[in-house]
This record gives sequence, C-alpha cells and structure tokens, in this order.
Amino acid sequence: MSIFNTRSRGGSRNGRSDISRSRIKKETDMPAQSIGNTLIDIFVEAGIKRIYGVPGDYNLRFLELLESDGRIEFIGTCNELNACYAADGDARISGFAVVTVTYGVGDLGLLSAIAGAYAENVPVLVLSGAPPEYASRSGALLHHTLADGNYTNVLKAFEQFTSAQSTLTAQNAGTELLRLIKVAWTMKLPVYAQLPSDIVDAPSERNTPTPNYCFPSSDKTILSNVINFFVHRLERAHSPVILIDALADRYGVVSDILRIIEKWSLPYAVMPTAKGTCPEDSSLYLGVYFGQKSRNGLFELIGQSDLVIGIGVRFVDSTSAWFSQRIRADAWVNIEATQVVSFKQSFENVEITELVSTWLKWDTDRHPRSTNSSQSVSIKPQVNIVWGQHYFWSQIEAFIEPHDIIIADNGTSLAGVNALKLPEGCSIVSQPIWGAIGYTCPALLGTLLAAPHRRQLLFIGDGAFQLTGQEISTMLRRGAAPIIFLINNRGYTIERMILGPNAHFNDIAAWSYEDLLHGFGGKECGKFIKVGDISGLQKVLQNPSNGDRLLLIEVSFDPLDGPPGLSEFGKMARDYDYPTSYGMSSVKS
Repeated sequence: MSIFNTRSRGGSRNGRSDISRSRIKKETDMPAQSIGNTLIDIFVEAGIKRIYGVPGDYNLRFLELLESDGRIEFIGTCNELNACYAADGDARISGFAVVTVTYGVGDLGLLSAIAGAYAENVPVLVLSGAPPEYASRSGALLHHTLADGNYTNVLKAFEQFTSAQSTLTAQNAGTELLRLIKVAWTMKLPVYAQLPSDIVDAPSERNTPTPNYCFPSSDKTILSNVINFFVHRLERAHSPVILIDALADRYGVVSDILRIIEKWSLPYAVMPTAKGTCPEDSSLYLGVYFGQKSRNGLFELIGQSDLVIGIGVRFVDSTSAWFSQRIRADAWVNIEATQVVSFKQSFENVEITELVSTWLKWDTDRHPRSTNSSQSVSIKPQVNIVWGQHYFWSQIEAFIEPHDIIIADNGTSLAGVNALKLPEGCSIVSQPIWGAIGYTCPALLGTLLAAPHRRQLLFIGDGAFQLTGQEISTMLRRGAAPIIFLINNRGYTIERMILGPNAHFNDIAAWSYEDLLHGFGGKECGKFIKVGDISGLQKVLQNPSNGDRLLLIEVSFDPLDGPPGLSEFGKMARDYDYPTSYGMSSVKS
C-alpha cells in the first residue's frame, strides 16, 4: 500500500507511478539511529531512488551516510542550477524529486530553478546542508555567508519561491521532513529544508509519526453540489468544450478526464503547457489553444462555446498569445487544485482528484453530444521544399515515435514542437511559463533516469545549450543514450524575433560542437553528426544509429530562420513589453 493516497491517479500517460509502494516501518523497539539515517529512511519510504546535487562541506556527512546506506543513489551534477533542473525533469515523470546542496553558494545557486519549479507546479524538495547550529546561534562569521552573522537571509529568500520551509533541528527533523514532503506532494510545489551539519549524527527523535500524504478531503456537501452543477450545465450545453492545462497532469487526473470526455463525447483542447498530456489522434481532439493564434478555427470555436470547462487552466502571457483568449464569461468554469470557479459562483474546499474521480463515477444515461466539430482542426506544419526550419520540423513530426519523451527548450525548439501532431503516449517536458533557456539539457538528465526505457529526444537552441550543455558530460559518464538536436542559429533567434534582429547583443560565441564529446571525456560513449541540408537530415532521420550511445546532432540554420509562428510570437512580446516604443496594436492592457 502506498503511503501516498493518490486515489485517482490511475495509469498516467507519462509513466508516472505512485511515489511509494511501501509503509514506514514502526520504530517501536528499534535502537536509536542518527537524524541523517532517519531522513534517508523517510526519503526511501517516499519512493526516492535518486538525489541530485553537488557536494559541499555542509552536506558532506549526509552524503557519506547516503552512500554507505546504498538505497538511494547520489547523482552529482556540474553545478547546483543544473542539479535542480535535473530534479525538476525527474519529478515531472516520477512525481517527486530531491536535490541536496550546501548552504549559501549552493542553495542560492539553484534558486532560479526552484522558482521555475514553483511557476510550473513541480514538487521538488531542496535539502541544504547548513552551518552547524552552534555557529548560527553565536553569529559566527563563516564562509558561504555574508560574514555578518545573519543566518536567516537565505531562508527568507526561499520563502518567496517555495510553498514551505524549515530549519531542521534535533528535536523535529523527522517530523518536519514529513511535513515538507506532504506539502510538496499535495500542493505540487517545491519546498526547502536546511539541515545543520552538527545534527546529522545526533540521535533521532523517537516516535516520528507515520506519514499521511493524502490529499485533503473535500467537503462532501460542496462536492455533491459541484457534481450536480456540472451535470446540470452539461445537460443544457449545446457546444461544451474541455480545456486542459498542465495542472491536470501534475495531479494525475488526465486519464480520468479522458474517460469523462469519452463518456460525454466532449471535444477537448489543451493549453500549450499541457501539450503531450492527451492523445492527439482522437476524433474529439481540437488542438492547442493559443488565444488568437490558435490554428484552424479553434479560437472561434472556443469563443462561441456555451460551456468551457477548464482543468487547472492559467492564462499566462506566453501561453495565451498575450492574453488574447476569448471565452464567454457565462460559459467559463475552471477546476483548480482545491476549488471550482465559475462566472456567478465558486466552490471552495473541493480537491481536484476527488472531484474528477467522483464526476467519473456519476451514473447517468444522458450523454449529450457537443455540436462542436474537431475534424477541421489540424496542426500539421507547413512543408517547404527548401532547407530551413519549416522543412526540418515537418520531418521531425514523422520521426517522433509513440511513447517518446520530447524535451523542448524555450524559443525555436518549443515553437517547433508545439506545431507538431504527436503520436500516442508521447510526453513533452518544457518550461514555457518560467521560461529559463537552458533548462532542458539538465532536465533531460532527470527524465533519462526517471524513465530509462523510453526513447528521449532533446531539442535545444545553441544559445540555451551554451548555458547548461556541460551536463552532457554527466549523461556520457552514465552511459545514457538520448538523441539531442542542437538547433544552431548562431545566436538568440527568439530574441532576434522580439528586438535586435541584426544586433550584436544577440550573437554568441561559435563553439566547435563536434569537439564537445571528446572534451567531456565520452567520445566513445557518444556520436556527433552535423547537418545543414535536406539530404543530410534525411540520412540522419532514416538511420539515427545511435544504438546505446548518446547522439548529438548539430542542425544549422540562418539566424532569422524560425519555425512557423515564431516571428508573430516575437511581435506580440515586443508590443506588450515596449508599448510606448512599438505600440500595442494587438494587445490590451
């Protein structure tokens, strides 16, 4: 039995399993053990198989215990930022991940990645090895601090970007870690803990409580009212649509939502952040809803619908074509993590997994069929017969196989992937809301370890790659075999589309990418191919032949060559960011 009661998670399309499949052992009559070993036990029982990080003097003893225990593998990365990106990628597939670093230089080094996890609803726990308690109590001037005796500033920084924080003590370490894990798991947000170095070997508290990681229960009366509300609205709607966002995947309710969709014959669309979570070959699938830039009539279809049920939908600038969504106010209903919001009324204390599972069980013979039609919707990209990104992405669409994991960095890569029709069971890992370029290369390390039996494709631009590409060395060291498409536009193409198409500030150094595998110490574990024309691409895609080796494919394009829609995306960003300079012809404040 899982210590995490996931109720309706079911069979997740991205291969995610329950965080744990065993129970905490009772500590009665067991000899006292150290706090460090107790924390390891808790992580093991929470299903953690890997902890990412970078060693530093304040977390070294914990890492010694971790290595000697042997049940959890430490995955050392090139830097702390990459470690957290890798944990983020792992958590998107496995459901929850942990990263450990040292204090100050380490945890602040990954703060941007944790902010990204918060923005994208990814549960990651940061365990920061902190200075000893006696030093912080006395205000000692230590390294990795500001040398001012302040030991609260780092914790305060993380308060802004995590859902819960704690400095562990000898009296509460186990209890507090359990609390933090529950918060991360139930809220789908990152958490932060400091572990002072001098308590790692201290005796653990007795009677650490058995964990209870269940989602909060809904108010049963309100839950019943919500179900009646949905059924009432669905029975009277002529053109209902389901609009799915990433939160549905984070809470594991996609499979049940799809069953509801089939039961009621409801057309459905996905937000860009949820692409890859739902089948795209269904006759009910409408496509990706991107505000006014939605393709083939989807914008008008949703705008005219008399009932649009959102599943965790957030309209963010970069995922809504700069707030250009148009949905009738009286038609909009959104299921959020713990509430349902509609035009005239809201229902609080309704937990999303319980709501969806209850809705699915609703016994009715009334199956209204929507008058909406998805047959005209197609997201197939334009095919050009000349070399360029239009042609490249049309060929990539045919190259992708069922159940691939596709990791796409922001900019040209994500714009290209979002225009593809995906086969069954594919998953997409990206960071469109926080939007940190370079996120995907370390995230690939995490997805590789979380799902080693699935083929994994990374699409990343040269500018993004130069930020975090050193993490390929960790993949080579571990013998991982992803296929990496390095999109070389000789600079920041997405920025060129916004401002400065020919400006020097959008240029980057010209790396010799073919020498990287040798420089990273893994030439025998990897293969490099350079592509710059149609015949070269066809040869690679027909026979990638990477076998059990990492394959790095550099694909060269002109600096202003982007996938379909990228130039329009750049114009929308420019108009919104600089309204006094460039106007806001298509954006309302």
